[in-house]
Order: sequence, then C-alpha cells, then structure tokens
Amino acid sequence: MYVAYYLHWSNAEILDLDHATRTRVIDGIGRIHTELDAHHGGD
Repeated sequence: MYVAYYLHWSNAEILDLDHATRTRVIDGIGRIHTELDAHHGGD
C-alpha cells in the first residue's frame, strides 16, 4: 500500500483511519513526493 510504503504503517493502522483522514494522508504524501521529485530533477 502507498501509505504503508511511505510511512511504514501497518495495514491495520491505515484501515483504522476514517476515510477523510486517510484521504488527507494520501494527498499529503502525494504533495511531498511531488515536491521531492521536482527538487531532485525527477530522477
């Protein structure tokens, strides 16, 4: 899972989050990943 990979959370921890929180976490990871990718030239 995307969240488990980036945050090293178990599936149970992720599934315990309510949908709105899980969506915010996923969006936040996506923003961070995009910023890091841009900073490192997309490599």
